[in-house]
Amino acid sequence: MGYLHASLLIAGGIVVVAYLVLVRRQSAHVDTVLPVQAFLAMALFALGAAGLVTGPLRIFHGPPLLVFVLVGASYGALAGGACLAFPKQVPKPLQTIFGVVCVGAGVVSMLLQLRVIKPI
Repeated sequence: MGYLHASLLIAGGIVVVAYLVLVRRQSAHVDTVLPVQAFLAMALFALGAAGLVTGPLRIFHGPPLLVFVLVGASYGALAGGACLAFPKQVPKPLQTIFGVVCVGAGVVSMLLQLRVIKPI
């Protein structure tokens, strides 16, 4: 998992949570966010699917923090992509949870890539 994957997870999680804030405002221009939302949804689906294919092989051989990040990144990317692709069908509390999982997995992944924290 590289810098691009971590950056997309962070951006996707922020957009998932920000979309909820934009929907609440009456004067918000939600249409301006839709192209970015569609791009992030496709990118998160692709990265989540790739993580599910290669992830189980790494889960059994890695330290616990790395396992948590891989699982959170894979499933968080798929769930975040679903929230971005179908925002009206996913309940709002689940969107918030998936957005926070995406941001959390992305931040921990970025910190691991930058070697700020070590996998335990």
